[in-house]
Amino acid sequence: MKNKKDIKKISVFGPGVVGMPMAAGLAESCLKGEFAPGAFVQVIQRDSRRSGWKVPEINSGKSPIGGIEPGLEEAIARSVTGGTLKASHDYLEAIDSDLIIVAVQTDKKGLGPDYGPLMNVMEQVAEVVGKSATTPVVISESTLAPSTINTVLRPFFQEKGLKEGRDLFLGISPNRVMPGLLMDRVRHSDKLIGCLNEEAGFLVRDIYQTMSSGDLHTVNSFTAECVKTAENCYRDVMIAFAAELARYCDRKNYNFLELRKQLNDSIGHADAVGEQRNAVPQGAILLPTTGVGGHCLPKDGILLSWRYTESSGKKAGIILKSREINDQSPQYLYDMAAAKSGGRISGKAAVLGASYLFNSDDTRNSPSLALAAILRENGLEFLVHDPYVRPEDFYLELLGLTDYLTDNLEETLRGAEVVFIGTGHGIYYDIADQLPDCVQLVVDGTHIIDRGDWDYSRHKLVGIGHGTGKVPDDFVQFAHQAYDFVQWGFAQELKDICEFYDRTYLKDEPNYGRLDYRKVRELVNTCPAGRFVADADAIPAGIPQHPDSGEFELLKIAADYHSAQM
Repeated sequence: MKNKKDIKKISVFGPGVVGMPMAAGLAESCLKGEFAPGAFVQVIQRDSRRSGWKVPEINSGKSPIGGIEPGLEEAIARSVTGGTLKASHDYLEAIDSDLIIVAVQTDKKGLGPDYGPLMNVMEQVAEVVGKSATTPVVISESTLAPSTINTVLRPFFQEKGLKEGRDLFLGISPNRVMPGLLMDRVRHSDKLIGCLNEEAGFLVRDIYQTMSSGDLHTVNSFTAECVKTAENCYRDVMIAFAAELARYCDRKNYNFLELRKQLNDSIGHADAVGEQRNAVPQGAILLPTTGVGGHCLPKDGILLSWRYTESSGKKAGIILKSREINDQSPQYLYDMAAAKSGGRISGKAAVLGASYLFNSDDTRNSPSLALAAILRENGLEFLVHDPYVRPEDFYLELLGLTDYLTDNLEETLRGAEVVFIGTGHGIYYDIADQLPDCVQLVVDGTHIIDRGDWDYSRHKLVGIGHGTGKVPDDFVQFAHQAYDFVQWGFAQELKDICEFYDRTYLKDEPNYGRLDYRKVRELVNTCPAGRFVADADAIPAGIPQHPDSGEFELLKIAADYHSAQM
């Protein structure tokens, strides 16, 4: 096995929000002399109508990632100038690479993965490996369903005459990046490296260590696949739990944000939400917004439970119910606006933000676009404003919303009676000063509006969790107990899934190859966005009680698990 000083060429397939910061970070390591003399990073991007422009953009020293990304364009410019970063449409430029990083999107289809784009790239990688004089490590930075490296990719390459351990080494190092913090996460976050061959994992760790100060955990591929999908799935579940609390508070006119603060303080996991706008929620109780978008959370619970559901016939109830709850959020926001408008919205509307995350151009699974689609379904006239999203954006086109997008805020607001703040871009912080008199109602799905400074005599304002009443002490106590109980319910599902995978796929593997729920839980809790997965073996003494406990779907599922244990 090589060491890092033998590394001459690293290729990265897919210069998106995962691949581009990885390529930039490794290219800077080349500049610093961390690898063999003359080492460089080769970026591969197919010459498609929507993304082909990225190659000349990178080669001119510019970032192909929109939005605000501190440090990314500077790293690209330095590396291109220094000759350690190149981009090409020709995938055969990756021949003779020592490390091949695949960073293309994976998705879900029904209750399983959609690997179409991934396997298209793997076809190219197989040809590259077959023509190479090197024996590369092929690492997926994409999120994969547990078992994929073993049961999908290894057989795929085997059918091409390429044997794991002889012609290539396979592994996964699933990304933990976040738009707006891409370079920060690459440089400082803990990271998982899971290879079929343990020595290959050590090599990748040494390579990545040249650009990262985080702890790099070398594990088997099954563990890496499980940890990555579980940590995103956990966040999806906890957003759904927070959404259930917020919707209950809305029905009762309770102040959800005050409840959230009380719970986070008492649980001991507070965050900066409420003190600074667009702070990433990292407390115990998360923050429901327009919905849950991006390339990870909406699909990773499906990926985590894929083989479990497929083979055992069981369904991960809390995981799947959380998806339902979070998918309802754009409709919930629309219904809130309709109720405040006398039962239906009749005039022109405006949607502020098309991306799923503030100060980003990423529209994948954007709840703002889902909200826009609901407006269209209801026959409303509207525009969608976003300063970062390109008019040729794929997801706008996919949803048939291209013609609704503009970067002209004045045009978007002109004549609008209802304004939805779907994405918390910084330019909307002072939106009150820019609203024309025709606006009757503002619907804040982002929590960026300071209600204390709002002039309600000029424009009505509603939003998720905007109740004003004091939360009764008995409900605060119940909500705390329900949080602990749903936490345990999720941990129980995760344990069941891990034990299924281990006995079904790994029972004959040596220790390195086994899957241990306790190890998965430990590593999930290293996630930089904050994860607090409970101990599934610490069974709660009883089910939380409250007159309205039947209104909480996740609690009911956890209660069923508890009854089965007693």
